[in-house]
Amino acid sequence: MSKWARRAVWATVVALVAVYATWAVLTLALRSKCGNEVLQEIDSQDHRYTASVFERNCGATTPFVRIVSLRATGKRFDTEAKDNWVLALRGQDALQLRWVNERHLVIGGADRDPKALIRSPWLDVKVSLE
Repeated sequence: MSKWARRAVWATVVALVAVYATWAVLTLALRSKCGNEVLQEIDSQDHRYTASVFERNCGATTPFVRIVSLRATGKRFDTEAKDNWVLALRGQDALQLRWVNERHLVIGGADRDPKALIRSPWLDVKVSLE
């Protein structure tokens, strides 16, 4: 292999390593620093929507937050899709989800903070606290 061919191979390897390192750094920097744990999921009677309760933990200096999120059934669950959040409540209250019918979701256990309800309706789904 000639001197120029070795240099070309070496330059290609260095460029690939640089691209991979840049991708890795950006991926880690943009990733949410919060831990999220799904606690409950329940589908509407017609299986059109899925309601999820999850707990967000962003570290020792922030409180736990319980969040209820809605999405189309079969769609990937995304904890960062804030347009799908219908309730966000500080603390670790036990929340219970119940579909009254295909378009009415009732959330139990959040009655102490009516300001926690942040979105109702969500698309064509009515959300209420019990």
